[in-house]
Amino acid sequence: MIIKLLVAAIAIILGALTQYEMEEDILLIEKKAALSVNRIKAFQLLSDMSNYKHWFPGVVDFEAVDNMNIALGKHYREHQHWFFYGTLEYSYVITGYESP
Repeated sequence: MIIKLLVAAIAIILGALTQYEMEEDILLIEKKAALSVNRIKAFQLLSDMSNYKHWFPGVVDFEAVDNMNIALGKHYREHQHWFFYGTLEYSYVITGYESP
């Protein structure tokens, strides 16, 4: 019985810490790389949000909700899989966008 309570307490603490982590601003890391393609092709790769799932662990799917081209107001839906929570869904809307 004590072991079950201890496991439940640890799971609750880890869940609370994960939720706290997710409520904070996302920490972005800057990395520079030299690409052997022109700026337009690099921008097309980076702005294609279907590639988003390949860059971030835990992201299962990142899909467009509407059919419009990438621009202000475009809506996306992201699905993440977390061990303790299962699959979570997030909604994103493009609020800033500047092509080269």
